[in-house]
Amino acid sequence: MVLYGYSFSSSQIGVVACDNYMAGIMAAEHFVKLGHRRMACTVGPTNMEYLRERLHGFRDGLARYHIELRQQDICECEFNYQVSGVISGANAVYQFLDGREHV
Repeated sequence: MVLYGYSFSSSQIGVVACDNYMAGIMAAEHFVKLGHRRMACTVGPTNMEYLRERLHGFRDGLARYHIELRQQDICECEFNYQVSGVISGANAVYQFLDGREHV
């Protein structure tokens, strides 16, 4: 058995994990190196620790380049696009950009 994203004290269970904080930093640096200076992001439910870590890394990665990710530029959404009344990532982008100045 191998689990992804969980840690156990048992040495009999293999675990594959992702450094979500570093993934956020790497994403921020990628966009900055492409020349982007104004950022916004959609993020899944922030009650999930790994998503909070990724967002924290993204913010810290931008801060290294003196770029602020404002709270109003973050849209929390759900993963499931088929649930009625729930904002999915794709729909969140459309809703987020509606009426905003495009760069």
